[in-house]
Amino acid sequence: MDNVTHAALGFGVYAIWLSADQNAPLSLQHAVLGVSLMASECPDVDVVTRLVSRTLFLRTHRTATHSMAGIALMAVFLTWVWRFADSGHDGLLFTIALVNAGVHVLTDVLTPYGTACLWPFVKRRFALDVLFVYDPIFLCSTALGLLLWMSGEPLKSDVHIATLCTLLWLAIRVANRWKVRHHFRRHARLGKHLLACPPALAPWRQPFVLLLENKDLQFGEVSWWSPPRVFATFRTQPQTDGMDILTRSDLGRSFLQLCRVPVAWSEPTRTGVRLCLADGVFRTGFKLPFYIWATVRTCEQEDEGNLQLVEDGLSYHAVSTPLHPGFSLEEIQKRLL
Repeated sequence: MDNVTHAALGFGVYAIWLSADQNAPLSLQHAVLGVSLMASECPDVDVVTRLVSRTLFLRTHRTATHSMAGIALMAVFLTWVWRFADSGHDGLLFTIALVNAGVHVLTDVLTPYGTACLWPFVKRRFALDVLFVYDPIFLCSTALGLLLWMSGEPLKSDVHIATLCTLLWLAIRVANRWKVRHHFRRHARLGKHLLACPPALAPWRQPFVLLLENKDLQFGEVSWWSPPRVFATFRTQPQTDGMDILTRSDLGRSFLQLCRVPVAWSEPTRTGVRLCLADGVFRTGFKLPFYIWATVRTCEQEDEGNLQLVEDGLSYHAVSTPLHPGFSLEEIQKRLL
């Protein structure tokens, strides 16, 4: 989830507390507000690993700082920092910090990126696939509640309207996921794997990824008034050779550990062939918002499979449906000739 939404939720927790304790001293109000805003953003402190390397960021984001142990330690630290603004309320400040950090982790679990909330005991990333990573409607409904609360009487009493809008939006997302599985329950009995991916907008649409028995991936969507439609099909069987090449780099290995629906393609370049890999979970319409890439060229060393890894990188340039999906060793060598 984006940081603006996290901050809005943090302010919302502060507003709920203040409504219950309107006679709290001003110093305590400032301390609770500071703890709420900082705790709502603190789990994302791991983004500083981007300054070190992209590989470290992929490995560590949403792990230690998003775990139960991590948010407990952050709550203790924030309590110690803000107790100087208002001493004697350590228990309250710790509770507020823990609630805000917990809400941050919970909203991240609702997205498809995955959150290792039980790290280090369980390294698996949990993802409920209910909300997109950036959900503007969820943000707007949360912001509406804050605006109503800050406007004072009589609009302050209408905050429940924004709360109902937020709950309705979550209910729609959950219902859409159920609708997709209802449409494909026959395929599930045939041993096919289905993954419902939340869209950024359009509550009447629900994208899906279907893994067929021949290992091909089908991307499509289901709407409230139309049957499932398939937009693109990707071959996954010829990807094995290219995946082996990508695992030669730390970036490739880290990305493959996170990737839930690998979508691979190759592109010719001046220095060789660029192998690209994206995660189909984050497909928005006809575009893949980000991907990793590795450029390879022929070399004389036979132990390297006659291919040399030149460079790799992470691109946030959205791409449309690839023209050459999948990559086998034979296809790569043919383009290098």
